[in-house]
Amino acid sequence: MGGLLRPRLDRARPNLRAARSILVKKVFVAVVALLVLLIGAAFVVPGFIDGNAYKSRIIRLAESATGRSLAISGDVSLRLLPSPALSVEGVRLSNVADAAMAEMLSLESIQVQVALLPLLRGKVEVRSVRLVEPVIELEILADGTANWEFTPDDDAAGQPLAAAGGAAGAPSRVTADDDGGGGRIVSLARFEIVRGKLTFRDESSGITEIIEDLSAVFSADSLADGPYAGAGEMRVRGIPLRFDVRVGDRSRPGGILVSAELEASGIGASIAFRGTTSALAADAKVSGRLEVAGEDLRAVLRPLVESGLFTTSLPVPGAQAFSLKATIEGTREDLAVNEIDLRLGEARATGAVSAVLSGPIALDVT
Repeated sequence: MGGLLRPRLDRARPNLRAARSILVKKVFVAVVALLVLLIGAAFVVPGFIDGNAYKSRIIRLAESATGRSLAISGDVSLRLLPSPALSVEGVRLSNVADAAMAEMLSLESIQVQVALLPLLRGKVEVRSVRLVEPVIELEILADGTANWEFTPDDDAAGQPLAAAGGAAGAPSRVTADDDGGGGRIVSLARFEIVRGKLTFRDESSGITEIIEDLSAVFSADSLADGPYAGAGEMRVRGIPLRFDVRVGDRSRPGGILVSAELEASGIGASIAFRGTTSALAADAKVSGRLEVAGEDLRAVLRPLVESGLFTTSLPVPGAQAFSLKATIEGTREDLAVNEIDLRLGEARATGAVSAVLSGPIALDVT
């Protein structure tokens, strides 16, 4: 009997293997199809999420954080993959009372993108923040009030970001903590400004400076400690400028490394500083090496005089190359400029200058 069944089993084995192979292929195809559907849903479903349902909640949180009124005239959109992203159009933030302008900030749009995996671990690694056509007003009022000093509502801290009507499952509000987790923003890979305008006003001194056509990219490996970097271009008093600024690790002993370069290619001039600062604050002590160079001093001074930056009855000098090299050490109260090497055409001067800046300005020139 066994001998009779063996040939039949031998003939059936290829069919069984073929059936198993077909079954495995079907399961594999089904799994792949399911993954494709899940990934596709992750891309498509956020498109059906009404980001505008979060608009009123975003406004309330921003107003609680700043103490100012916020208006959003455009759309709010959300995206999950390939990384979580938020886009808000038509943003307006009000200014302080008695300011020259009613709005401190206006934006064509703001776009924020964060890394997905760190977010699941409770850390916010911002991949990019993009401000499109921001108009920023910075002002010091006559009474000394600075409009960038906000008065947040402490009662609103830690409130969840829920959609209008208290929708469940909404993301938590980003907060800062001391242990690096719990939603703390730990890094900013790219902060971009596109076609921005920045105005600074000091009512007590009557100073007004305007930066136009500002396009720049900034980054920070760690928002708390750095290093930080920024580069871009802008127009100041009609002069097109390019800049590159780098600030080292704040936790580094012996001071924070700082380098800054400013180039006015249209008039063939540049300024460079490399040194250290004791802190990133107004009362910091700064020391380093300053280098200024240009192809034509007349081309540099003429637009500055015409723009009203300073006035002089002296004739603007002829087309001569110039350079200045010196070491600088000082605070906002005193300044020492040593090892001065000044060249103008064939002429050369050396010396040192010290100045007391607190109270009446006093100079000691060698």
